[in-house]
Amino acid sequence: MNAQTGTATILVNPLPTATIFGDASLCQFEEHNVLFEGENSTGNYVFSYRINNGSEQTVSSFNTGSASVLVPTNFPNHFVYELTNVLDPVTGCNRDLSESVTIDIQLQPIASFYPSPEELSSTNWESTMVNESINSDKYVWDFGDGSFNSTEHSPTHEFPNEKTANYTVMLIASSADGLCQDTAYQVVHFKNDLLFYIPNSFTPDGDEINNTFLPVFTTGFDPNDYTMLIYNRWGEVVFETHDTAIGWDGSALGRPAPEGTYIWKIRVRKLLTGDNEEFVGHVNLLR
Repeated sequence: MNAQTGTATILVNPLPTATIFGDASLCQFEEHNVLFEGENSTGNYVFSYRINNGSEQTVSSFNTGSASVLVPTNFPNHFVYELTNVLDPVTGCNRDLSESVTIDIQLQPIASFYPSPEELSSTNWESTMVNESINSDKYVWDFGDGSFNSTEHSPTHEFPNEKTANYTVMLIASSADGLCQDTAYQVVHFKNDLLFYIPNSFTPDGDEINNTFLPVFTTGFDPNDYTMLIYNRWGEVVFETHDTAIGWDGSALGRPAPEGTYIWKIRVRKLLTGDNEEFVGHVNLLR
């Protein structure tokens, strides 16, 4: 009996392995993917995974060695993605695994507010920012006027009142840890109205009290375009000035003017519109 000999070839395929990536703290609606990466295979992998110990799901790679799945972030949630197995579909070799990543999804703040009032003037330049934000715990306000920021919930702010201007107010509303935030904007309008006071009498008697008839213009006018005329009862001009700091001392032609009622006429250019406006009234000179 003759003994027979021969050879056999045994192919040992590598055992695939894999890793999962994607730990994250996210804001609601933020896009995020969990990534699976395989090794020791022909390049194709089938990854098995569970979400929060649910039913097993699979995702495959195609000659890239990796695959990903999109995390649903429409609602606040806590997810644990667990990689349980990796399979080489060409060789049939697979390995059980137990690797996981954690994803926490926070509520997205929604910033919202309105100024009260929105229209400011020379008599009121203060406005309260009424905060209507939701899902937020921290706030930063920029009033758009170069002043310091505020971290109050609904701050009250005095805006500059020197000239007509629009101020863009910005609110950043954020979560307690500052991870998630939203921004809102509103515009506050300041109008530098013409504001002045004109006395109705004066007493130029040398006692240093109320000796001069001097209208007081505070805001909303151009000091370089100003005229004041004083008329006596016969319509004669007894005083004229183009300087808001110079008033009538009760004299006419270098002599004290008699007691009585005098007409004043003031012409001034308004900064708000650029128009010249004229005002007429009377003042009582008393001695």
